[in-house]
Amino acid sequence: ETLGALGTDEVVPILTQISRDPNVNLGIRNRALEILGKKDPTQVADAFAELLNDPETNFEVREFALNTMKGVKEENLILALLNTYRSGKDEYYNMLNTLLEALGEFDDPAIRRAVKEVAMNNEYPLKIRIKAIEKLADVSDQSVIPSIMPILSDYKQYKLHQAVIATIKKLGQYDNYEEEIRRRIFEAHQDASSLNE
Repeated sequence: ETLGALGTDEVVPILTQISRDPNVNLGIRNRALEILGKKDPTQVADAFAELLNDPETNFEVREFALNTMKGVKEENLILALLNTYRSGKDEYYNMLNTLLEALGEFDDPAIRRAVKEVAMNNEYPLKIRIKAIEKLADVSDQSVIPSIMPILSDYKQYKLHQAVIATIKKLGQYDNYEEEIRRRIFEAHQDASSLNE
C-alpha cells in the first residue's frame, strides 16, 4: 500500500522486482502486480511486458499479470501478450512432444484416443502429428488403421503419408491395405492436379 502511494518512476522498478522474485510469497507478488495494474498503463506497460517475456516468471504470476492488464491497449504490452501466448503454446507443444516420446506401448484406450486425436488434428504442428501417427504403431492394435487412412486421401497432408504408411507396415498390415493405400494416394494426387489446372 505504501509503495503504491509513491511516484510511478520510483515504485515501478521496485514492484516489478518484487513480482519477479521467486523467493517472495506468491500473494505478495500478486499484490505488487495489482498495485502496478492501478498505475497509468502507459507508464507500467514496459514493466508488464518485461515480466511476461521473462521465462523465469512462473505461470501463476504470468496469469495474474495478464488478468490485471486486461483492456490495456499499449502496443508494447500487446506484443508482450502475443509473445507470451506464442511461448505458452510452444511450451505446450514441447511438453506434448516429450510425452509422445515417453509413451511406450500403451494399452489404455483413453491414451490411444488422445494420441489418435493428436494424429488427426490439423491444428497440431506437423512434427507432433507425425510422432503421434508413429506412436499409434506401438499399440499393436490394427483397429487404428481405418482412422488414419483418410490422411492418405488428402493432398494437403502429403507430408504425413510416409508416417501413415510406416505405421501400417509396423502393424504388419501393409499387404492387407496396399490397394487402398495406392488408391487413396492416387485420389489425393488427382485432387492436387485438378487444382493446378
